[in-house]
Amino acid sequence: MKILYPSAGNMARFPRGFLALALVAAWALTGSSAEAGYREGEQVEVRGVVTDTDGNPVPGVEVVLEASRSRLKLRTLSREQRDRTRLSSLTDERGRYSIQWHWNRYYNTFELIAGVPVRQADGGDLQPLERLDITRRLERSNPLVTPLVVEDAEYIATVRKFLASLSTDDENRIYQQMGKPDRVEEQVSSQREEAAWWYFESGHVFRFVDGSLVSDERFSPVKPF
Repeated sequence: MKILYPSAGNMARFPRGFLALALVAAWALTGSSAEAGYREGEQVEVRGVVTDTDGNPVPGVEVVLEASRSRLKLRTLSREQRDRTRLSSLTDERGRYSIQWHWNRYYNTFELIAGVPVRQADGGDLQPLERLDITRRLERSNPLVTPLVVEDAEYIATVRKFLASLSTDDENRIYQQMGKPDRVEEQVSSQREEAAWWYFESGHVFRFVDGSLVSDERFSPVKPF
């Protein structure tokens, strides 16, 4: 269908309400739609390999297929995503992942999210590192082979090192409550090990001695740096 838009010279002739309705109709017709040729409940596979910027496979990365219903909000003339649902897969030692989705015509928007599993301050368990809209491609290809490139591989190594260091009940409890700290400062001597976990946005610094929590100090929240 060809959509005709009024020219700048003619726009003044149209009532404001008519222009708003015209914009809504145009947006609706050109918006996202997942009208694919799949049967309801048919299995659709999304697979690929996650690598770093040098082409090396990245194991242990969580790849999430997020499906949602996209619709137009008339009041703000903007799109919103509703009823998000997720399926996930961890990459193997070769960086490979595979996700099976049973087709449901209700959902019309699909994204792939690659991230590292880690507790977040907001209660989430994934730090996204890469996002990719695959709606149009998923309509046309089954299986859909989609490689993903994670640029911040150093962050993944930092997270894994921190998680491997958790060894006491106090450390695990604070991690579960607050998520990964923005900064970790450590001081090791022959007598004891000291650590400070900084959470800048919430205004907390937790201090540990030999893994035991000794203080929770407060300060004015600031943006991480």
